[in-house]
This record gives sequence, structure tokens and C-alpha cells, in this order.
Amino acid sequence: MKSKLPEPLDGDAIAELARAIVAGTFISANQIPEDLLTLAFMPLALGAFKDWTEEELSAVMVYAIRGKHTTTGQAVNGWPIFVEISFCRYDDYVTALNRARLAREALYPPAAEAGPT
Repeated sequence: MKSKLPEPLDGDAIAELARAIVAGTFISANQIPEDLLTLAFMPLALGAFKDWTEEELSAVMVYAIRGKHTTTGQAVNGWPIFVEISFCRYDDYVTALNRARLAREALYPPAAEAGPT
């Protein structure tokens, strides 16, 4: 049986995710309360992953980027309602998170710990 997992992201795609994370436009399934997930990511309510196993689902991250993915213009409990979503391998998501963390630290270095004066 052919894997349903997406191909690994290339460097440019990972950089795009990292930029969206730093900019605050990246919204992942991890951020949205579980009871609102199918409302905020409408394709999930319409059966986007209905034939996937738990193992396959645990290997991907579902996300949307404000300004890139289409929304209804409405919100549910403050979360935009996306009619278009993307997904990537979870390890690519972790790589993007790590790059975003490094970028944030470069832009906003942690304050030095106060020492004796």
C-alpha cells in the first residue's frame, strides 16, 4: 500500500514555514483547542483525512498560514475559519519550529542574567 504521507519539504518550504511561525501567521492543529479543530480547519470536517490511520495522522502536522490559505472571513472563538489547509511531515514541522526559534533568538536575544553589581 502506498504511503499517504507527503514528500519531505525542501529547504525553501521549511524556511517559509519558519518565517510564518516567526511572523505569527502560522496556525497549527496543535494551537487550536481540539473541540474547535474541525470548525477552524473546515476540510477536516469534510473528511480530508477520513481514510488515514492513527499512525499516519500522528506523522503529519495540519496547518494554515494567514494570508496564504483561504478563510471564510469569519472566526470561531477568535480562530479564523480556514477552507484551505496544508499538511507536512511532523519532522519537517519540528525543523521549521527549530529554525523559527533560532531566528527569534537572533532578533530578540535573551536578556543576560543579572549578576552581582
